Amino acid sequence: MHRYPLIAVLIPLILFILVVDASYQREAPVYPKETTSYLVEVLANPVRRPKTWRMPVALLAYKQRDSIQVRLSSDAMNQAMIYLMVDSGVPLPRCSDRLWLTTRMVSISDSTANLPAYYQQYLYHNGYPFTAVVYPDKWTLFSPGILPDLYRSTPLRRRISAHFEYQRQRLLSYYHTLFRPVDTQRAVFPTIPLSDRFSLLESLSIGQRQHLSEKVKHDFSASGISHLLALSGFHLVILLFPFFWWQKLDRRLGTRIVQALLIVLTMTYFTYLSGAPISLCRASLLLASCYILSLFSTQISILNNLFLVAIVMLIAHPFWLFDVGFQLSFTAVLSIRIFHPLLRITIPGKNAIADPMPRWQKPLIRYLWDPLSVALAAQIGTFPLVVYHFNQFALYAIFASVVMIPIITPILYLAWGMPLVHLAITQLGQIVSHDFSSFSKLLDHLLAPFLSTLLGAMLYVAQTVNQLPSASIHFRDLQWFELTINYGIVCCIYQLLKTKKHLFYSMLLLILIFLLLILSRF
Repeated sequence: MHRYPLIAVLIPLILFILVVDASYQREAPVYPKETTSYLVEVLANPVRRPKTWRMPVALLAYKQRDSIQVRLSSDAMNQAMIYLMVDSGVPLPRCSDRLWLTTRMVSISDSTANLPAYYQQYLYHNGYPFTAVVYPDKWTLFSPGILPDLYRSTPLRRRISAHFEYQRQRLLSYYHTLFRPVDTQRAVFPTIPLSDRFSLLESLSIGQRQHLSEKVKHDFSASGISHLLALSGFHLVILLFPFFWWQKLDRRLGTRIVQALLIVLTMTYFTYLSGAPISLCRASLLLASCYILSLFSTQISILNNLFLVAIVMLIAHPFWLFDVGFQLSFTAVLSIRIFHPLLRITIPGKNAIADPMPRWQKPLIRYLWDPLSVALAAQIGTFPLVVYHFNQFALYAIFASVVMIPIITPILYLAWGMPLVHLAITQLGQIVSHDFSSFSKLLDHLLAPFLSTLLGAMLYVAQTVNQLPSASIHFRDLQWFELTINYGIVCCIYQLLKTKKHLFYSMLLLILIFLLLILSRF
């Protein structure tokens, strides 16, 4: 406990949140039970569902008996999850748009809502006590100049939100120009639709997953690699990899301060550009704390920094504790930090005496086992949570993740690098008063087919893994005490892995336990 003192703060905070959630229910505002007109502000871009578009909104005002009732901006429960029906050809509303809706607000606890228990808990913990279905002819855009200061009223916050929304649209417009030459894009993996490639690129680059088709989501989920679609520390490490080389080349204090400042600014901008998902907020805060502390100390405790980030995020938003992404994100990092050192393979150096291993085998083993051990370490800690929340387990998830790493890495560098190069060429042309657009188009023409091929390969791997026998094993609903027993087994595995002499037997026991858990579900 003395090595990681911040866990002594984190555990009481988690227990306090659990007690408050069990004993205290937040009061939701009362709205008319009949169909009424509501003025709402869209809080996030709509996400496509099978028949509707789902989007969170803030309720600003509503009409009652020919008068407008204004809701206070400080009321955190004046939010709802809306399911919008849109006619073909009608543009979708975007984040920060204001709409007039004619609908009936239904409480999530109302029996007429027909919501599953787990979805009610999700909406409640995220501050959406109401839900409603809005038909195509029952909503219209509202003038943004009216009632400008009701919700999230600070002009600075609105300007920041508008800036990042504008940058996202610019980036998506640039991606659209890359996918116009259809004949060159479908040369490889012709069975993969062009729309799926574009939506996958949109998800990997800026975390916008609302245009992913249900088939793509199902393939990634059944293959156990849906975490690659959610921006996290893995994507940040790839983004910041050039800074790592710069840090190795120059270790002076002044340069390190500039490096840390640039890293923090880059992570902050990228986090806001991606909509600030929980996994990316966790990764950004963790990496930022590590870099800042590295300026003052050579010894950094990853676990202490992880506990500190968890404390800060839970203080800012206590009900993030019940978010599945928050739980899986922190559990995966904690599991990698605990189990990965125990799964490493010691490879003799170049000058080792009586080393029968050929020299070419050493880097091969290292490059194959290192990502596999990281995926296995994360899987050990997250397996009970995945089964508890999703009632399924992807049997080939570890191997699929390792196969995806060499595919997704160049995709991310191309997805982020090509727009930056295009912007730099455009700015250079404006400075020197010369048109370099032909060079920029030539570069896009050369790299776009390669990017499309990699996206098609990623979709093809997910589709192929999903078609393997027993790719996804389904379980019955687990109870909380079964989750506790599973994590007790994980603790026993950790104790066995600490002794390197029993590594083989520990791995055999781990496989046996997983098989018993799988067989017990049938």
